[in-house]
Amino acid sequence: MIIKKTFTATLFFILAGVNCLNAQTSMSLTVEGQNLKDGEKFYLHRVGSQTPDSAFVKGGKAVFGLAGVQPSEASLQRADQPKKPNMLIYLDYCPTVVKVLDGTYESFHNTFMKAEVSGNPTQTEVDKVNRLIFVPDTVKRGDPMSTDEFKTALKEACARPDMASAYVLGKYGAAAAHLGMLTEVKACYDKMPATVQNAPAGKNLRVMLGKFMTMTEGFTMKEFSLPDVGGKEVSMREYVKGKKLVLIDFWASWCGPCRKEGKNVKAIYDDYHAKGFDVLGVSLDTKKDAWLKAIGEEGYRWKQVSDLKGFQSPVCKDFDINGIPELYLVDGNGKVVAKNLRGDDLRKKVAEYCK
Repeated sequence: MIIKKTFTATLFFILAGVNCLNAQTSMSLTVEGQNLKDGEKFYLHRVGSQTPDSAFVKGGKAVFGLAGVQPSEASLQRADQPKKPNMLIYLDYCPTVVKVLDGTYESFHNTFMKAEVSGNPTQTEVDKVNRLIFVPDTVKRGDPMSTDEFKTALKEACARPDMASAYVLGKYGAAAAHLGMLTEVKACYDKMPATVQNAPAGKNLRVMLGKFMTMTEGFTMKEFSLPDVGGKEVSMREYVKGKKLVLIDFWASWCGPCRKEGKNVKAIYDDYHAKGFDVLGVSLDTKKDAWLKAIGEEGYRWKQVSDLKGFQSPVCKDFDINGIPELYLVDGNGKVVAKNLRGDDLRKKVAEYCK
C-alpha cells in the first residue's frame, strides 16, 4: 500500500462513578506548584476556541474561571514557553486542579510537562488511556494500540456512557474501527445523556461514528458521485443497485501496488461478471491523460470515475483514504461486505456471493 498520511484522534466518560454533572456551576481550572512565581502567565488552548484563555499566578496559583464554558479538550502551556511543554486537559463540570511538577518528557515529538491532577474524575479516566499511548520516547513501546491493555481500555470505555468515554472513544475512534468495535461504540454513544452528546466531545464522537461507520463491515457505505471518463456523473449507490457484489477500487495510474492488484481484479471480473460481480474504479489521479492511459494499458472494462483531485478529493476525506489501493466490497444495497481483501482472499469472497 502507498501511504499518504497517518491518523489523528479525541476522548470521553460519565455514568459508572464518573459524574461531574451535579456540579455544573463549578467548572474551573487551578494550576499550582512549588516553583510557580507570582505574575507567571499560563494559557489554556481549548479545542474549538480561536482565542486561548489566560491566567496569572497569584499566591502560588493560577485560576481559570471558565464561566459559561462547555467541557472540551484543551492544552495547558506556560506563556514563557509557547511551544513547550504542554499538558492535555479534559474539562468537565468539575473543579480541576493541576499540580505542576519539575521535569518534562518527550512523546510523539511533543514535550509534555509532568503534573498531577485532582478533582476531575473525567481527567483521571482519560489519562489512564492516554498513558498507554503517550509514553516517554525512551520507553520501548512497539505499537501501543495493538496491546491487550489498550483494547481492554476501549472496551471499558464502551461500557460507560459518560463524558470520559466520549473523550476516549472520539480520540481513538480510528483504532476502535480497526479493532471492529464500532457497534459497541455506537451503542455507548446512544446511551449517553443529552448533556454529554451535545458537549464538544460528544459532537466529535458523533462525527467520528458517522465517518467510520460508512466504511466498516456491516454498515452502509456513504453515497458519493463522481464524473466518469466522459464527464458524466456516476452515483455509487445507483451503480451498485441490484448487483450481487461490487468492488469499489480506489487506485491511481502512478500506484504500482494498485496496478499489480488490478491484474487480479481483472481476472476475477472476467470470471464472475456474468454472475453478478462488478467493479467501480475510483482514481486518485490528478492528470486525466495519465488516468486514461493506465485504463487502456491495463485493459480495465468496468466503470471508472475521478474528480482528478487526488488525495484532496472530498471522497478521500469522507472515507479517510490514507493509502492505496483501498478496496471495498459492497452488496446491491451498498452495505460493506469486506474491506481490503486481495489476491485469493478477494476471489474467494466474490465466489461466495456470485455463484
